[in-house]
Amino acid sequence: MKKLLLIPLGLMIIYSCTRDPEPEPEELGFLSMNINVLITEETANGRVNAIETDNFRVTIFDVAGNEIQVFDPFSSAPSSVALATGEYYVEAHSNNLVDAAFDNPYYFGRSVNFTIDKEETTSVDIEATLANCKVAFVYSTDVLNDFDIYEGTVTVSGSGNSLTYVTGETREGFFVTSSPLEIEVRLTYNKLDGSTISRSFTTSINDPQPQTQYNINVDASLDDGEIVFNLIVNEDVQTIDIDLGETLNDTFIDSRDGQEYTFVQIGSQTWMAENLNYNAVGSRAYNDDESLAAIYGRLYDWPTMMNGDSNSDANPSGVKAICPDGWHMPSDAEWLQLEYHLGLDAAEAFDRSYRGESEGIGSKLKAVSDLWNQPNFANNESGFSALPAGFIGGDFIQIGAFTIYWSTSGTGLEGLATTRTLGNGFSGIQRLDNHSATAGANAFSCRCVKD
Repeated sequence: MKKLLLIPLGLMIIYSCTRDPEPEPEELGFLSMNINVLITEETANGRVNAIETDNFRVTIFDVAGNEIQVFDPFSSAPSSVALATGEYYVEAHSNNLVDAAFDNPYYFGRSVNFTIDKEETTSVDIEATLANCKVAFVYSTDVLNDFDIYEGTVTVSGSGNSLTYVTGETREGFFVTSSPLEIEVRLTYNKLDGSTISRSFTTSINDPQPQTQYNINVDASLDDGEIVFNLIVNEDVQTIDIDLGETLNDTFIDSRDGQEYTFVQIGSQTWMAENLNYNAVGSRAYNDDESLAAIYGRLYDWPTMMNGDSNSDANPSGVKAICPDGWHMPSDAEWLQLEYHLGLDAAEAFDRSYRGESEGIGSKLKAVSDLWNQPNFANNESGFSALPAGFIGGDFIQIGAFTIYWSTSGTGLEGLATTRTLGNGFSGIQRLDNHSATAGANAFSCRCVKD
């Protein structure tokens, strides 16, 4: 095994009336490094790509984050590296990061912190995982049979760099996860008279995640001379030794009553994707109709919702309240975090407190459903899937038109609590502090956030 040692070139002694003590020689230990790539790339047609680590860039940092040594490429590193005793970590990446490319997976890994001891050799594994997301277009049989051209483009919104998937392209594209991805699909049909029908439609992936494959499933058919489009974004998460197929929308069971709820990842938060329906003392089904509770969830007044806990403005709130184990009621700050992620700016977030709506955020939260009165400005881009549950304001009112959600922020039983309102007639979301939180006065819906 080769060892890299620091050898002094000479020794100079300076005599004076007072001799400074000689410095202690630096104590050295040795580091050997191995890179393990934890993801095997399996492409749509079954090819398996070998991962070559010789060209990786490897950097040794001390525990304070200072760069100590760089090996670029990794193949230039000796079998062991001499380091002063102390604490370190190592980062390795495949040195090929671009915004968008075919056949160009980018890997990144960071070791755990480790200690170099005097005259000892420490072996460290750096586990590098796929840092890109992947996007593939999957066309239905109708598209393949009926259309002459079918192609898609994925654009990184932050830089404008893009990949175009031409007709017949089956490869996945690899993309950075730091910016939303804009998706466009274009279909062309050549008519018998020589003219063409061309259509395009779009969607987006707002929060792309590493180690995730996004399959853009495109289904279009010719029906009595008209083109019918159906675009589905299917987000399948690939992790080590797990097959594709685990979607971001998942379910959990409330252990209190066995009810199952869906949930959705929105930015760094995980929200319930349907209203709470736990039958607590003091909760109500709309019009006391249990069939409506099964659809819209239950309505809770402030004391019932808080379940004896104190109000909170923190993020996260730390208030379990009426929520299942592992979940909590959101504060106003957590609602704001959700809104910012969906595109709200800070000035608008607070200026709308009493004036009404913020354009567009409500549309991203509302379910596209006939349960909403029309017109309903909704696209459910977030997956939050809000339904018009109505509320109690002295009586049961506004089912089909409005839904109101509690937060843990406000003065509670002293009079006010901050809420969010969605309605069919506007595309924003109202942030109001004028709903009395007195017991029995008002009852609204609850959405819980994962701890």
